[in-house]
Amino acid sequence: MGDRWPTALWEQTRMELLLTLRRGEAVLLTLVIPVGLLLFFGSTGLFDITVEFLVPGLLTLSIISSAFVSMAIATGYERKFLVLKRLGVTPLPRWILIAAKSVSVAVIEVVQFVLVAGIAVLALDWEPAFHVGWGAAGLALGTSAFIGSAMLLAGTMRAEATLALSNGLYVVFLGLGDVIVPIAALPAALQTVARILPGAPLAAVMRGAASGAEVGSASVWSLVLWAIAAPLLATRVFTWQER
Repeated sequence: MGDRWPTALWEQTRMELLLTLRRGEAVLLTLVIPVGLLLFFGSTGLFDITVEFLVPGLLTLSIISSAFVSMAIATGYERKFLVLKRLGVTPLPRWILIAAKSVSVAVIEVVQFVLVAGIAVLALDWEPAFHVGWGAAGLALGTSAFIGSAMLLAGTMRAEATLALSNGLYVVFLGLGDVIVPIAALPAALQTVARILPGAPLAAVMRGAASGAEVGSASVWSLVLWAIAAPLLATRVFTWQER
């Protein structure tokens, strides 16, 4: 591949983005769910959730929806129907495939961020003190962590199992990811689990980005670990077709 890898990465990214946009119902779903939750909880005041807590949590949920659930399911069925098998006989390495999927998903996430934040500002009077650096770090690290996790599932399991497990984990992240339910409200054992999983550390970074407050080092390093380990492991074990 050598000196041709930037071109290969660009071309694969462009293809991944086109394929993602063709799955219009999936893109719509990843946009509708965070916005729907924002308007519901933000306007009803249920569970005493403030907009300042809710919006960063839903930005986190946007990353989980796009980078984990949608990507795991789509990739799983690409393997099942031998779409990726054709890529496997080309010089394209697995790391470029994962990087290209990450960049294409990041584009969708930016749209989600603008939509959720824009509605929060216009409809719910949200006044963020946004820290661009932390926001960019959260987007990059969260996307890497969840894309890596998605590719790990999709690249080692059958499509049907990937579909079931990714949707099940989505519910877990919704409950334990510090998205709508604060970690402090969980039982002690579940708090420990929540802090180990990547959702809550990502939510902590996004809240720091939205408020300009300092982010705890434990959350940052946990997210960094997931962002590095998950893609590396996926690169090693990912297979181009179901066995």
